[in-house]
Amino acid sequence: MAITRRWGLAALMCVLVVVAATGLRSIGTTQLTPRSHFHHHRSDLAALAAEYRRGSITGFTDLPRRMRWLSADGRAHAQCWTVDRARDRKQCVLYLRIWQNWRAESGVGFAYFSEPPVPEVYIATASGDLGVPAYELGDGWWWIE
Repeated sequence: MAITRRWGLAALMCVLVVVAATGLRSIGTTQLTPRSHFHHHRSDLAALAAEYRRGSITGFTDLPRRMRWLSADGRAHAQCWTVDRARDRKQCVLYLRIWQNWRAESGVGFAYFSEPPVPEVYIATASGDLGVPAYELGDGWWWIE
C-alpha cells in the first residue's frame, strides 16, 4: 500500500513538473536587460553617483556588497580622458563593468556622466576594448557597448 502511494506521488510530481515547464516555455521567462538592471538598482546607482560627484571615488573602488554582483569585478572605475586638447578639457566617467569576455578583449557596462557625453568619448570597457555610449538609461547613467 505504501509503495503504491509513493509511486502515485512520484507520478503526480512528474506531471506537475511537465506542466510547469510547458507553462514557462509558452509564456517565457523575464529577460534581464540593461534597462531592467538599471531600474532595479536605480537608488543604489544614484547613491554611487553622488559619492562620485563628491569626489569620494577616484581610480577604482569596491562596490557595496549588495551591488558587487552587478559588476564583473565588483568595482566601480573612475576614468578621465582629454576631449579637447586645445582647451585641455577632460571628461570623466564612473564605469561599472557588467561583462567582459574571458580574454578581456571586449566588454559592456554602465557609465555615469556628470555632464552629457561628448560625441568622441571612448571608455575602457576591458583591457583590450574601448566602448561608446549606446543609449541613456537616466539620471546621467548610460549603457556602454
